[in-house]
Amino acid sequence: MRAFSAFGYRAACLALIGLLGGCARSTAKAPTEQHDTAQPRLPVAVVATETVERTVEVPASVEGIAEADLYARVPGYVAEVAVDIGDAVQKGQTLVRLSAPELFDELRRRKAEVELAEADLEKAQVLVEEAKAQVEVSRARVREAKAAVEAARAEVALRKAEFERWRKLTMGEAAIEKRKLDEAKFALDSAQAKAAAAEAAFQTAEAELKAAESTLASRATAARAAEKSLLVARALLKQAETMAGYTELKAPWPAVVVARHVHPGDFALPASTNSAARPVLRLARMDRVRVVAHVPAREAHVLDVGDTVVLYGFGTEPGWKTEARVTRIARALDPETRLMRCEVHLDNTTANGEGFLLTPGTFGYMRIVLDVYDQAMVIPSSAILTDSAGQSYVWRVREDGTVERADVTVSYDDGTRAVVRGDISPGDRVVQAGGGSLEAGQKVLAVVGGGASR
Repeated sequence: MRAFSAFGYRAACLALIGLLGGCARSTAKAPTEQHDTAQPRLPVAVVATETVERTVEVPASVEGIAEADLYARVPGYVAEVAVDIGDAVQKGQTLVRLSAPELFDELRRRKAEVELAEADLEKAQVLVEEAKAQVEVSRARVREAKAAVEAARAEVALRKAEFERWRKLTMGEAAIEKRKLDEAKFALDSAQAKAAAAEAAFQTAEAELKAAESTLASRATAARAAEKSLLVARALLKQAETMAGYTELKAPWPAVVVARHVHPGDFALPASTNSAARPVLRLARMDRVRVVAHVPAREAHVLDVGDTVVLYGFGTEPGWKTEARVTRIARALDPETRLMRCEVHLDNTTANGEGFLLTPGTFGYMRIVLDVYDQAMVIPSSAILTDSAGQSYVWRVREDGTVERADVTVSYDDGTRAVVRGDISPGDRVVQAGGGSLEAGQKVLAVVGGGASR
């Protein structure tokens, strides 16, 4: 029992000696630890000057510069399909013919109506010319009757004067002189009768002229009505020709047939009157294409027509890429996706003109250069802090190892590095990370590239 106690006593002494030694070593290190706490080791970066491109890379797809589904305009059975998928067609080329006999029957009827209206107009115009001639004849008769009236009136005046002269001469004279008076009286009465007949003939001629003029006006009205009827008939004929022309579906522009949906014997329904109608063919113009991308809202506000783009990865020959320019932008975000449509239009023919570079429907990538910052100051994004007022700043490390605040404005930040301007200069050292708790004038142990400096 005593032996065990002696052994325990020696063990306790050794443990006490070790504890005292450890305390001494801990006490010796205390000044260094205090020094490290006063001067934190922080990574710093040197403000660099570079030319930086602000870019965004988005998926893109190829579309024909113009694409269209061709529908039948009139109902009819498919009589002929002159093309098939992959065929190149020219503007105005007939692609499909429909059989619609009732439309051609209507066309023939409208042609006959035009011919009938032309004959009616010609007849009406002949009647108008006849009426005009009759009016001229009536006017001549009126002039003739008027002249006769004036002659008769002159004759009456002459005979009346003779009668008065003989009446004065025969007062109290012999019977032979009275015979002269009777003859003068007879001549006066005859002249007056002729004058009355001339007046009646003049009134008759005037009445005939009015009747002829009325007939002319009536026939002129009929002729104008015939002209209008002819215009209506011709308009209906043109409509019938248009409807009959719809039985031939023609290419609206040079294109390639990319889909065919009918065969001879199928019944084609017009899309304008039937919701069940399906397209007959689909065409795509491929000599030019549009490459379409959708840009996120963050970059959309700086996207402009004319921005440089690089297209690649569209399943063409390995390594293919091309540089182009933004042709069109929507200038508004899609309300569902919150993305902005961007288009690049390209000539799509190969160098020998016998094929196409890009195929509508393929996908690739579009890298858009949104802005270029020439010889700009660049720092790590992690170096930028923001105060409660929203002002961005960095901690600049002076030569003596103390830090000072420098306000900056961020022009562009891609999450890794930022383009800034403000109270710093190229070559300055800024705290790269860990500056959130620093204070102005505080000393730091700057670590540059893995080393340390004061």
